[in-house]
Parts: sequence; structure tokens; C-alpha cells
Amino acid sequence: MTRPRARYSRTLHLHGIYEYVAGAAFVAAPWVFDYDHDAARTLSLVVGIVLLVMAFGSHLPTSLVKALPTAGHIALDFTIAVVCVVAPFLFGFRHEDLPTWWFVVAGVVQLVLTFATDDYPRDEHVVGSLAEGTSTHIERGEHTSADE
Repeated sequence: MTRPRARYSRTLHLHGIYEYVAGAAFVAAPWVFDYDHDAARTLSLVVGIVLLVMAFGSHLPTSLVKALPTAGHIALDFTIAVVCVVAPFLFGFRHEDLPTWWFVVAGVVQLVLTFATDDYPRDEHVVGSLAEGTSTHIERGEHTSADE
């Protein structure tokens, strides 16, 4: 007997595909665009590797290994988006046009895609995660160890 395949939304598939493409693009960008600033090169590699690890290891339908809980994935999505938008100004490469535009645009796309993605998979083993919502415990009157 086979398990029925889970049906996922188009935005969830797009989200997963975007992370593979963006991750590879961030890894390649320092050489393709010949970044001058060390921080831009280093951060591009770090963001690219994190995106690829997330794409390979989260609970998205495009992932190969379902290791990263959905709540962690969502938190990393927001963190990467914010870091990308502020990085050129925080790490001093705002005067180098190409990496500045690349980071800011990629960060905004990451943020919009994170907000637009619906139907995130639920992680049954992650109690109180963003995927399950902590308010359900409160509404049912249940107490957790964090309440004590």
C-alpha cells in the first residue's frame, strides 16, 4: 500500500526552486560579477551556502532530505532577507553598485516569497513551532513547560 502524495501549493514549489537558484547564484556571483569588496564576496558565499542547505534539507516538497523543521526554515528565510537588504550598508560595500543591488533585490524577493508562500508543511514533531502555531495550545487551555 502506498502513501498518498501530499499536495502542495504552487508558491511552496516556487519557494523551494527559488532557494536552489538563488543559492547557486549567490555562490557564483562573486566570480561572475567580480566583486571588489571582501565582505561582499564572503557574505555572498555564506548566504548562498545557507540557501542551498535550506533548499536541500527543509520540509519543502523540492527538498531532498527533510531535516530542517519548517519553523527553522521560516526563521532563516526572514533572517536571510533582512541580512541581504542591510548587508551593503552594514558591511560597507554600498558604494559597489552590482553587489548592492543584487543583495537588496534578492533580499526583497526572499521576503516577498516568504510572505507569499502558503501551505507550509506542518512539522508534527515540532511543538509550538510557527508551523503549528503556539496559540492553539493557549486556546485549548493546555499548559506547556514554558508556561511554568
